[in-house]
Amino acid sequence: LGIQPTVSLSVDGGEATQVRVGEPVQLTGQVVAPPGGTAVTGLAWDFTGNGQFEEAEATLGAKQAAVTATHSFDQPGTYFVGLRVISQRTEYAGTPYGQLINLGRVRVTVTD
Repeated sequence: LGIQPTVSLSVDGGEATQVRVGEPVQLTGQVVAPPGGTAVTGLAWDFTGNGQFEEAEATLGAKQAAVTATHSFDQPGTYFVGLRVISQRTEYAGTPYGQLINLGRVRVTVTD
């Protein structure tokens, strides 16, 4: 195992899906903090793949976390939805130091 948290992300049960404009997709993420006194301290979604993240509703502070979201797209295109996870070593809790970040991504193709 490495020092970064691991992220397992799926969309409609797989790595990719194809939907029509306005049709919702189900996103499911499982994250695990690495051993050595770390906990999951942040989870955020990037639904369009543009680097703009919004906090996910999840319970933080444990070694593992699960998060789900339902999202629909109003324009056709290919979207790489991301789930960013942050874990932090306990000796740095409450500081900007010691943060370990990883990203999981899935592909959503949206058609008319």
